[in-house]
Formats: sequence, structure tokens, C-alpha cells
Amino acid sequence: MAVEAGSTEIVVLLLSNGADVNARTSYPDTALHMAASGGRKEMVSLLLDCGASVNAKDRDLKTPLHDAAAGGHKEVVSLLLDRADALRFLLNCDCDIQAIDDNGNTALHHAAYKNSQEVAAILIENGIDIDSKSSNGETA
Repeated sequence: MAVEAGSTEIVVLLLSNGADVNARTSYPDTALHMAASGGRKEMVSLLLDCGASVNAKDRDLKTPLHDAAAGGHKEVVSLLLDRADALRFLLNCDCDIQAIDDNGNTALHHAAYKNSQEVAAILIENGIDIDSKSSNGETA
């Protein structure tokens, strides 16, 4: 709830007192999913700084990147991809830009569905497969 409300102070307090940054709701979303879907760039940055998993998947196999792209939140998409680049460099760990949800959709499919041209451009610049097909055989 603190993440959805954008209450940075409460999130910091909870995390500094041992709350699991990758804890899941019943959906099962993580705090990073909620922050990304809400376009809360500062909260996304805080959660990533505290070790939130960029590759966590919800019940529909969506990652926070899917959620940010679906919401048209270009700054959050850029942040997730930039953080993935830094992690890839430092820890050989990366945000799976090619991740698909339970319908075979990539973040690019979600961006296209929402007509988020800027988000689509960021994803393409970062190497997403533009020919990836969903379970229905649709490309973005």
C-alpha cells in the first residue's frame, strides 16, 4: 500500500526494518511491479537500489518492464533498462527485455497496444525483438 500511495518515507522505514523488497501480493505482484505500473519513477529507483528483482514475474508472467510499457511510462521503462545495463555490466545480471507474459506478449506488444510510441522506441533502441509473435501469432 505504501508503494501505491507513493509514500517513500514509509517504504524506506519498512525496508530498513527488514521488510522483503521482493515480497509478493496475492496476485503475486512485487512492490516493483506496482511502482512500475503506476509510473512512480522515484519509487522504482528506490526499490531497485534496495535490491528489487527486475525479472520478477506476476501470475500472468509479466515483469515490471511489461507493466511500465503497458502504462506508457517511458521514464520508468528507461530506468529499468538503464539499471539493467548497469547491473549487466557490474553483476552480469540483466533485465530480460525479451520476457513474455502468459499470452506470449513482450513489453513491445504492450507498448504498441497502448500506442506508446516513445516507449516502443526505447525498447527497440535497447534491442527488443521487433518480430516476436504473441501466442496469437501477432507482432507488435
